[in-house]
Order: sequence, then C-alpha cells, then structure tokens
Amino acid sequence: GETGELTDNDRDGLPNLLEYGLLGNPAAASLSSLPVVAVESIETPEGPQLFATLTARTSRGADDCVFIPERSTAFSDWDGSSASIVPVSVTSDNAGGTTRKWRSVHSWSSNQREFLRLRVQLR
Repeated sequence: GETGELTDNDRDGLPNLLEYGLLGNPAAASLSSLPVVAVESIETPEGPQLFATLTARTSRGADDCVFIPERSTAFSDWDGSSASIVPVSVTSDNAGGTTRKWRSVHSWSSNQREFLRLRVQLR
C-alpha cells in the first residue's frame, strides 16, 4: 500500500502524519488518538474560570513533527499565537507519549463561538 504522509490506508479519516504524531496506528482504523476539546475549570490569579481546552497525546519519538494549537471564532482566520491560545500542561508517560493541554486565552462564554484545533506538520 501507499505510505505517504497524507495517505490513509486504514480509511479512518486520519492521514499517516496525524497517526504518527498522535500515537495512532496507520494500519488499524481508529479515532481514539484524536485530540479532545472540552470546557474546563482552570485556576487563574482571579480564581477558577471556564476555558475551552484542547488536549492531545503526542509521540515523544515524533520529534520531526510540530504540534500547533490554533483558535478561531468562525472556522477561518485560525490563530496559533500566544494572544489566542496558551499551554496549560505537559505530562510524559511511560509508554512514549506526552499529553499536552492548551486553553483559549478568553474565558468561555456560551454566547461566543470558539473553535480549537491541532495542526500537525513536519519540520
């Protein structure tokens, strides 16, 4: 079969590059390695506040990948700068993975649309 970074031999919708960077298996169809978006309470200097968060488990061995969290309010004009999205935590595990969490810089409001995504690219 094909082995390019954009190939999806298992037809799960995830190209090989994503499966490689997010500890997926390009030979077995599964969406379990996808990042998770949630609304979580996070402690701030002003006290706990709700924020949209993005959590992804990445491969420590994929040091040729760059993981870029991005935020948008309209599925366009994605912004990955620290003026839009910031890291919350980085935790390594014994299985070769690192769980990374980011949050929006804006506290969550049900009146505002907000979208988070993780862009993965090769260095």
